[in-house]
Amino acid sequence: MRVLGATQPNSVWSYDFAHDRLATQRTIRLLCVLDEHTRKCLAIEVARSPTSRDVILTLTRLMRLYGKPQMAVCTTSSLTGGDGRLLRIELEQPAARESRHD
Repeated sequence: MRVLGATQPNSVWSYDFAHDRLATQRTIRLLCVLDEHTRKCLAIEVARSPTSRDVILTLTRLMRLYGKPQMAVCTTSSLTGGDGRLLRIELEQPAARESRHD
């Protein structure tokens, strides 16, 4: 699913989980983070049972590397309540936060 509004690199990131099963029948989940404009894969994190903290740590690490996007979106039902809604996180830039208090 392409997200509207990705007009330049680093404006919109999308993230989602993929699932796979190892030869031992253990299930793994892959957290995939993409830049919606360039379609570049920014990260693939693999874990057996990733938590919301793992997602936050991954996004935080990527923000240190690439800067903050304007928003990050997710369509994973396990993260959005199971109804297919789009989870959209708007990330404020430091200048926007400061100007609000003036």
